[in-house]
Amino acid sequence: KIFDPFFTTKSVGSGTGLGLSISHQIVVEKHLGNITCVSAPGKGTEFIIEIPVSLPEKSRDEITIYALSV
Repeated sequence: KIFDPFFTTKSVGSGTGLGLSISHQIVVEKHLGNITCVSAPGKGTEFIIEIPVSLPEKSRDEITIYALSV
């Protein structure tokens, strides 16, 4: 739920709730990676971002086609 657009725990007028949604979109959709949140009350929160070093052949072709259509 924290990666949903406009989700926030802040009071009204204190942020848009888009930061984690945009981060998720960049990491997962654009870079074919993964973003994970680990949180424990009173201990803190950890975000793990994994981005592949290389892409599968099919993904490379799709990205090239997308880049050419821009």
